[in-house]
Amino acid sequence: MKALTMLVCGTLVAIALVIIGAGCAQTPSGASGPGHDVPSALIDFTIRFAAAVNDSLYYFVALDTDGDFGEDGPVPVAAGPFWENGWGTGSFSHYVEYHQGRYELYRVGRTVSLRQAGGGIVGAEGEPFSVDSGIHEVKVEEITLGQAVIIGEGMIVGVTNNGQQSGGVFDIETDAAGDIVPGGISFRQNALGGRALTAAEQAIVDSLGVGGVPLATDTLSFFGISLTLDPPKAAMQTLRLDPAVGRVTDRFTSTANDRVTQFGGRLNAFATSNLPGGPIPGATLITEELKTGETAIIAAETTDTPELLGPVYTSKPPAGGNELNFTLDLNDVGGAAVDDLSVNIITTVAPVFDPNIDDPDEHTYDALGLTGEEYFTFRTDQNLTFDNNESLMPEGSDDPTLEGPADPADRAALDIVYWRVRVRKLR
Repeated sequence: MKALTMLVCGTLVAIALVIIGAGCAQTPSGASGPGHDVPSALIDFTIRFAAAVNDSLYYFVALDTDGDFGEDGPVPVAAGPFWENGWGTGSFSHYVEYHQGRYELYRVGRTVSLRQAGGGIVGAEGEPFSVDSGIHEVKVEEITLGQAVIIGEGMIVGVTNNGQQSGGVFDIETDAAGDIVPGGISFRQNALGGRALTAAEQAIVDSLGVGGVPLATDTLSFFGISLTLDPPKAAMQTLRLDPAVGRVTDRFTSTANDRVTQFGGRLNAFATSNLPGGPIPGATLITEELKTGETAIIAAETTDTPELLGPVYTSKPPAGGNELNFTLDLNDVGGAAVDDLSVNIITTVAPVFDPNIDDPDEHTYDALGLTGEEYFTFRTDQNLTFDNNESLMPEGSDDPTLEGPADPADRAALDIVYWRVRVRKLR
C-alpha cells in the first residue's frame, strides 16, 4: 500500500476554527474521559460527511503515536483474507470509535503469527512492542554453538561441541578403572534453549548407564560432543552445554506504505522466548534446531480484541447532523512523549472478517485519499489548527472505495468530505 503523508509544521498559518457552541450537548470536560484531571493538551476533531451520520455504521479515527512524523501511519484493510481487526492496519496505537451514539477510545491490540516456518522457527506468539502491522521475514544467517563447560575434576579435561544445539547438562560418574558406574550417566535439558532427548539418544544414555562401559573420547559423539580424557580415575563430573545462538536478520515490510526496514537480532535454538536482542521485540518466537540460510515469514497484525480505555475527553452527538465532534486528551494516548500524531479517518458499513471476501469492491468503506491510504501528520507540542483545505491532497466526495454492496444512503453517510483538528496546549 502507498500512503501520502501530509505534514504540519510550526510555521503553518492557522485557520479559523468553528468552536462548538455553548448550547451543544457535550460530555462534561474531563468528567468521564479515561485520562487525567488536568490535560497537558487537548485535540479537537471535526469530521464532516456527505450525509447525516448513521449510528448503525462504524466511524474510526486511527492515531499513530510512534513519533516517526509520518514515515508510516494508519490505512484501511482494503481486502482479505487477513482482515486483522476488520477495518484498519498499518501503524497506529489507539483509535476513537463512534458507533451507536458513543465515542470511545481504544488501545490497539497487536499480535504475531507464523505464516511460513523456516530456519528452525516453528511458531510465533505474543504482542510485539511495535505499533506497526506488516510482514517480518526472519532469516537465520549464522549459528554459534553453545560453550561446553566441565564442572568438577576427573577423567574429562576437555570438551568440544561439534554440533549440539540443545542446552543441557550431562552428569557422568566413573570408577577407578575409568568405566561408567551403573546409573552413572544422566541428562537434564535446559529450561531455556534445551530439548528432551530423542528416543534414540535416550537409548544410548540407558545403554551407557548399565555400567561397565569405558568412558572414551567418542562416548558422546552421537550427541555431537567429543571428549579429551586423562588417565582413568573415580570421579563425578558435570558437562554443561549452553544452547546454540543464531544471528538473524529481520526484513520488515509495513502494510502502511510498503516501506522496508531491516533489523538484526539473535535467537536461541530450542526456545520459546526471545533473547533480549530478539528480532521482534516483545514477541515470542518458538524454535527447534536452527538452520542457516532459511527464512520464516511472520505477520504482525492488529487484533479484534482492543483495550477499551473509556469515553473521549468531551464529545458532541451528531443529533441528526452530518458532523462528528470530539476532543481527545493527549495524556490518554501518551502525553508529552507524543510530539506528533499521524491520523487517518476510516469509515465502514461494518468490520469485515470473512476470508472469502478478497476484493475491495465487495465491501463499502471510506478513508482519506482516493484509495484511503493517505493520512495527515501534525505536531502536538504547539497550538495549531489544521484542516482538509490545507492538506496536500484534500479529501473529496464519492471516492471509489465507496463502491460495494451498501445502499446510496449508507455510502453518503460514510463519505468523508471534510476534517479539521485543533491542538490546544494547556500547560
